[in-house]
Amino acid sequence: MLNPVKQDKIYRLLRQLIERGVPVDGIGIQGHWNIYMEDAAKHLDAAIQRFADLGLEVQVTEMDFSLYHHEDIESRYSRPPENLLDLQAIRYGEAFQVLRKDARMVTSVTLWGVSDAKTWLDNYPVSGRKNWPLLFDEDLQPKPAYMEVMEEAYR
Repeated sequence: MLNPVKQDKIYRLLRQLIERGVPVDGIGIQGHWNIYMEDAAKHLDAAIQRFADLGLEVQVTEMDFSLYHHEDIESRYSRPPENLLDLQAIRYGEAFQVLRKDARMVTSVTLWGVSDAKTWLDNYPVSGRKNWPLLFDEDLQPKPAYMEVMEEAYR
């Protein structure tokens, strides 16, 4: 929910519903980001704060970090480059730092898959292109992003 126009519309709708007495308990935030989004964690934090201020339970319902820029339809990697996996680890770490800080407002975090063996980003938006957006590789081995999330959990 990094799109400010979309976020504003949803916020106004929820505020109006709550003001009318409609029971609204929570909101789910989709987090389909890429490693080039340097401010993803900052925007996630702002969205969590904003919706929690309405008294809503906040959940991150779909989280992943693509190795490709959203507009990039040219690049293709046969294997994930190490430098991009390191950047992915940084982005996951930043996001989980926010989630830990906002833990009293966030009741659930769901990653949008288990491993890179098969992800919704394979073949999307580019047919025939492999992506590696999750915490475990194709052999279910932890990636640097997993290690960063675990380190953040114990800080």
